[in-house]
Amino acid sequence: MGNLTAQDGACYVSTMLLLPSLLGGLISGVVGVVCALFVDKWKRIRDARDRFAVFIAQKLEQVPQNAVQDHYILTKPEIRDEVARWRPFLKPEARAKLDQAWTKYATIPHNDLDLENESGFSVAFEKQFGNKQYQHPREIVRSHLEELYSLVG
Repeated sequence: MGNLTAQDGACYVSTMLLLPSLLGGLISGVVGVVCALFVDKWKRIRDARDRFAVFIAQKLEQVPQNAVQDHYILTKPEIRDEVARWRPFLKPEARAKLDQAWTKYATIPHNDLDLENESGFSVAFEKQFGNKQYQHPREIVRSHLEELYSLVG
């Protein structure tokens, strides 16, 4: 066993030279996989954010001047679903803000969106008697949607 041949020595040397290359390749592969996973997660978050932003922007543009309550009732399930899709991509603090904004939107009092609040007479009446907090139903819905949109960041 103590007798090493030249061939054994050459094999040992070539193995020692090959080992760092193998180790370097293994480390590079692990780093590459980790980076790919990070980039993939980042892209999924970006795509979800962009989808939510476009969806809310479209809903903002679709709020009608009249029959706001009907529109609100019809679109609320769609908006709820989109909020639910966006929610898992958020950090806990941002998720809490989204939940709060969604709850405010989902619980807009129906009497604030009544047809009688849309008439020019209602607007004139409220302004005549100094109700500075009066908002047209369209403005109420839009302000809540704008709050949701502002959370996209």
